Amino acid sequence: VSVGLGAGDPAMWKMVADVSAKTVPNHINQVFPAAGYTRGRMSELKASTTLVNALIEPSGTAGEVYISTGPSSSNFKENVSCELAAAMLAEIGVDSVKFYPIDGEKRLDEVAAMVKAAVNAGLTIFEPTGGIDVDNVERIVQVCLDNGAKTVIPHLYTSLIDQETGKTEVEKIKQLISMKWK
Repeated sequence: VSVGLGAGDPAMWKMVADVSAKTVPNHINQVFPAAGYTRGRMSELKASTTLVNALIEPSGTAGEVYISTGPSSSNFKENVSCELAAAMLAEIGVDSVKFYPIDGEKRLDEVAAMVKAAVNAGLTIFEPTGGIDVDNVERIVQVCLDNGAKTVIPHLYTSLIDQETGKTEVEKIKQLISMKWK
């Protein structure tokens, strides 16, 4: 079970933390500024196996990112190094980097740079999201693995949903399951 931000809405950060404290899920999606708060709440509940990620946004330049993903901070777009972002997450005990939006395969150089920085800071779980589908997921996951990630959690979301019916496309799920990962 994963608790998320609901369409990535940063204003939901507190609701995510509160729901997580009541349900103690396996996985929590959180904005960068609230990830430490959420990790702290989970630690108070002795939920050491709950995976907490922090949303980092690519800046358009490999090696630089935006950590301003909160409801107010998202109004500011100031680049920081991937190394600084990863070091800050490691300091507060966050488990994983959620990197959004990667725009499918358009930002693989940025994905690679963030993965390297995260791994160097001790964060070996990486969650790419944004524009991932059954046709590009293998390439995206491979870039993460090639750059040191030990666990990759690609978020495919709406690419698996039939836009007309709103239902999960079972054939796409079968295709994912049948993929031969390297």
